[in-house]
Amino acid sequence: MKTEKNETLKIVHRKNNYFFVLVVLLGMTGCIISAGTHGSLKGYDYEISKYELEKIIHYVIDENPKIHRGDSIEYSDFHHDSVLNYYNDRINYITIGIETDKGKNSYTFRYYGDTVYWNNSKTSRIFICYAYDEFGNGGSEGNGGFRFKEKTLEYVLEIFEKELVNKVNEKLNNKENTIDTTIVAIQPVVKQNNSTQHEQKPVEKNSNPTPIDLSKLVEINGVQWATCNVDAPGTFATKPEAPGMLYQWNRKKGWAATDNVTGWDATIPGANGNSWEKANDPCPSGWRVPTREEIETLLDEDKMSNEWTTVNGVDGRRFTDKATGNSIFLPAVGSRRGKSGTFSATCSCGSVLDYIYTCSCGFYWSSTLNRKYSYISGPQAYYLSIDSDSVRSYGSRRTPGCSVRCVVE
Repeated sequence: MKTEKNETLKIVHRKNNYFFVLVVLLGMTGCIISAGTHGSLKGYDYEISKYELEKIIHYVIDENPKIHRGDSIEYSDFHHDSVLNYYNDRINYITIGIETDKGKNSYTFRYYGDTVYWNNSKTSRIFICYAYDEFGNGGSEGNGGFRFKEKTLEYVLEIFEKELVNKVNEKLNNKENTIDTTIVAIQPVVKQNNSTQHEQKPVEKNSNPTPIDLSKLVEINGVQWATCNVDAPGTFATKPEAPGMLYQWNRKKGWAATDNVTGWDATIPGANGNSWEKANDPCPSGWRVPTREEIETLLDEDKMSNEWTTVNGVDGRRFTDKATGNSIFLPAVGSRRGKSGTFSATCSCGSVLDYIYTCSCGFYWSSTLNRKYSYISGPQAYYLSIDSDSVRSYGSRRTPGCSVRCVVE
């Protein structure tokens, strides 16, 4: 397991007056897709969907000790809630650093296409938008061109291919070593959800459980879920579509899911803790915050289905057990930003011809820390992200306010 290092990327992108050049691809797709003003230094094609490729790429990034994710993710609480994170949203663009004998090269690459294309195409492509060597020499095909000689370009491409592309190809070619999503931070979009397994110790069942209200319980894919969000600490909301309250990770204080608040605590919750402590668990007696493993049972395509729907005027996502027909509805409550506590009900959710659009969204905490990525704010915590386009398991700083949907102890 590698230790994530903070890195200062040399890449500075201009977004003002950003325009997009539409190109018509001949041959396989015939689709019109934007390439952007940065152009492409080099592209790589794959005979799998974007969502399958996305999993493999994140697997390789997580496993390769020479690759480090870009720091720009630190400016945003979540993976898709700020244009500040435009070139590292990890849905369209990914920014990484790759260690070399001389220092560290920096790269930004993106997935070809848009949401509509990703949902319908069985092939995929990534291309390098920006590349810089250890000394800051680099650039893009557009936006001012290259600031290095041809041999330098060959060098930065060689490093990218050696440490990322070739290892992705190895995973694709090794039929007996299929991708285990244990360390994949991103889960696929709704139409491509896959079964997820994790190297986590199972949560031990309480041998003397506290009596619970069975009317608030539903079993889905082997996990006993509450039917409503946590409202005030120790209580459930009155109905499944009710927002409940928002909580910071490992804190028991609830915050309203509307308007602004005062007294927000922007310090890092549980800085030295390894888990969501029982004393800080906002769930009612007999319940607890779910683990990452438990929230990702909802993403098991073989056993589960899910759909974006509206219940009594509230948008959200319904998860249904294929075997039993049991389901839970998770309302798209929004979140509170970690630094300010400002409430936001919408997110930047996807792209159509490279234009990012907003939609309703929701975030549900797990009790699991991701110690692999210790940014300035310390380890991340995993959460379930829902919006009209996708459902994903991801990692975030622990200061934002998110919803909690409990499971039985």
